[in-house]
Amino acid sequence: MSMRKRRLLRIFRGLGLSLLILVLVGSPVLAVANPTSTVINYSHVFENIFVEGDQLFYLRYDIDYGLAPPLEPASDTFLMALYDVDGTTLLFQRPLNYYEHDLISIYLTPAQALTWGDAYVLKITGNPSIFPVLTEGINLATRTLGALDYTAGVAEVSRAILGTTVLNSAQSIETDTGDDWVGALTDRLTSLGAVHVNAAIPGLASVAPEIYETGESTPELDPSSRSVYIVGTPSGPFTANETVIGGTSGVIGTYIAVSSDGIQTTVVGVNMYRVGETVTGSTSGRTIVVGSLVVGQIEKEAIPRVGTRLRNALDNFGAWLGMSGNAFGGLALFLVFITASGFIFVRTGQVHGAIVIAIPLLLLGNFVGLLSFAVTWLVVIVVALVFAIFFIMGRF
Repeated sequence: MSMRKRRLLRIFRGLGLSLLILVLVGSPVLAVANPTSTVINYSHVFENIFVEGDQLFYLRYDIDYGLAPPLEPASDTFLMALYDVDGTTLLFQRPLNYYEHDLISIYLTPAQALTWGDAYVLKITGNPSIFPVLTEGINLATRTLGALDYTAGVAEVSRAILGTTVLNSAQSIETDTGDDWVGALTDRLTSLGAVHVNAAIPGLASVAPEIYETGESTPELDPSSRSVYIVGTPSGPFTANETVIGGTSGVIGTYIAVSSDGIQTTVVGVNMYRVGETVTGSTSGRTIVVGSLVVGQIEKEAIPRVGTRLRNALDNFGAWLGMSGNAFGGLALFLVFITASGFIFVRTGQVHGAIVIAIPLLLLGNFVGLLSFAVTWLVVIVVALVFAIFFIMGRF
């Protein structure tokens, strides 16, 4: 075997070994300093905001890092947490979007709604995996809700009060930070304020458009419509063609049909529902917790081909490696692809043939449900880049 063939073979083996090491090595532990102080400035609970019977737990907080906030995103380091009246039983939580003086909320569907007026406990807390010691006032702020923290009313009343509350909060943040959250002449949210508010309360623009200074617009592009299967257990029958809204992501889709293990929807745009969030029908009020998402009819049809035994094996191996079963299936198939390519190259001495002949393995993985077609295209791009590099190197 020539030196060139040995060198290329070592490169193939090195790629496979490097990929395996990257998967097996755990994520590094973040080292984040404590803030100077953490406080909850304001809290309130609203009802009937998006659908009748829902609840919105709203906070204005301040995690003060002065002039040097951490480089790590706040979504990795701090949480808004909702506890039962005992103050220790965690009910719901959500990552923060920003440090410093800002807003956040937790949305509950009618099926998740809690007892109105009870003394639930809200916390802005450091992520325990990042901050092993939580100290009140430093990386933890706690507030117990009282009777004055609840605003009851029909949708029109609750939405109007929520809009006014958000504007008041934006003005307080603007006064404290100097950022232009509210327009000086219009007394409405500026584009900066809208970005922060929309992140804190997804979908607010649809129920309180009057608080925005300018309307939201999107580029004039043909919208991309995707068929999405939400895997989970519906709370009851949805209404045909009703709007379904993601409680955390704010993604809006259209209900199409019910399947054996979830519901089918159509989503327009690039955003997607999030695993673990609750999706609610705007007309029926029915809900479904997103267990997993399957995008496209081809992916849906591939699921039954996996089989119970293979599905369990993938999930168990994936859990052992700290990843999902789908991720493990894709990794295993990619390693087989690399091994097959290397073997073909050793036998033929042709880099081009080794890559092309092994590609049907990826398509076979798509057919049996081991690998998503979206991942296949990503792998094809990577393979094309590697092929281009080898082709160029072969000319020198």
